[in-house]
Amino acid sequence: IVAWAVAGQPSLSAEASELLVPPSVTASMGRGGELAEVAMLDQGNSALLVGSFVAFALPAVATNYKRSKEDQAAWEDRRKALAEESRRARSELEKTRRAEVERRNARKLQVIAQAQAETEKRFAWKVEMIAKEEAAASAESAERAKEKEARKARLDKRREMAKPELKKLRKEESRQRRVEAEAKMRAETEEKNLRNAARLAMIQEAEKARSMKTMATRESRLRTKEAKKLREEERKQIPKPELKKMRAEESKKRRKEVEAKMKAERKAKEERELEVLAGISDSDKRRADLRQQWAQKTEQKAEEKKLRIERSRLRQVEAEAKVDADAEAKKGWKLENMSQAEASKSMERNEAKVKKLAEKAEKKKIQREVSMNLRMEAESRLKAEKDAKIQRKVSGISEENILDAAEPVEEGQSNGAEEDADRWDMADNWLKNGSAAKAPAEEN
Repeated sequence: IVAWAVAGQPSLSAEASELLVPPSVTASMGRGGELAEVAMLDQGNSALLVGSFVAFALPAVATNYKRSKEDQAAWEDRRKALAEESRRARSELEKTRRAEVERRNARKLQVIAQAQAETEKRFAWKVEMIAKEEAAASAESAERAKEKEARKARLDKRREMAKPELKKLRKEESRQRRVEAEAKMRAETEEKNLRNAARLAMIQEAEKARSMKTMATRESRLRTKEAKKLREEERKQIPKPELKKMRAEESKKRRKEVEAKMKAERKAKEERELEVLAGISDSDKRRADLRQQWAQKTEQKAEEKKLRIERSRLRQVEAEAKVDADAEAKKGWKLENMSQAEASKSMERNEAKVKKLAEKAEKKKIQREVSMNLRMEAESRLKAEKDAKIQRKVSGISEENILDAAEPVEEGQSNGAEEDADRWDMADNWLKNGSAAKAPAEEN
């Protein structure tokens, strides 16, 4: 009706017509609208209709326009608040991200500093080990030279002495060695007894601790079983809603524990990644462990070797003392049961035997000295090769680059076993030909 009135009222402006009636409505009226306009003009009711529209429609349009302005202002305020909140959240996120980046960079620098300190420490340890080995080698060579000088002085003194004095000196030395060997054996026996007693005490303590641990384990299992039974009985008495709530809390607690464990694993993984970035690899750690194990094995082998040499010397001294005692006892028994002529003949035979035995003992002694010198030479050469290998492999020592004399070697490479075999064959041939007994002590 309003469109009809407006379309038939020529007094309204075009702007008012556009505000009141949309173009689509005007276009949709078509021919029927024109006929209605003609009818309304004929009846003369258009003034009444326009007055009604002005009275009722214009206030509504004004109110709606005012309300739309308020809504637009409210929406603008809300948009500004949302933009401010988004900006604040972005700034907080940027601050958090920067703090995390700074923390990671600080941790990375710390790991790099630790790696550098470890490298310096490893280098200092290598230098110290090389210095220790050089000092030990120099001390060992000085000790060998001193022993050689003392042996030479003893031989010179024995050459200058007369036979009775030499015999007396040998007896005195044999008696002294026997006394020292007996004292050493007694000390070793006492030490062994003490070690055995300590070992037995340790075994008893271990068995006692094991039995106590077994009893404690059994008691803890019984306590756990009883506690579980009591807990099940208590849970049967709890109402279902409370039981459900309790189970939910336990599940939440277990979830927290699992999350903490996963967080720790993630942190360890990040630490490992930082170590990899800093250049600390598994091979470096393995090399350090191998280096430490190799040093411990070397020290242990040196101690065992010293003990073996000392035990061999003690056995040799004991055997010589036993032979001397048996010879003295046999000689005394024969002298008691013989006549004077037989005794003189026996004395001559005994002197010849003693002379022969002395020559044989001297020959054996020279053979032992030659063998010991060859062995020491081979050991010093092997030690020098090991030292050279350590100095060449300063960057790292592994199980693969330590050559064993028994291992096969490639063509053109020598591990020292063939040279040692040739040296031992030459020494055996030299001793079999008898030239060792005729050679002077200085050349030996």
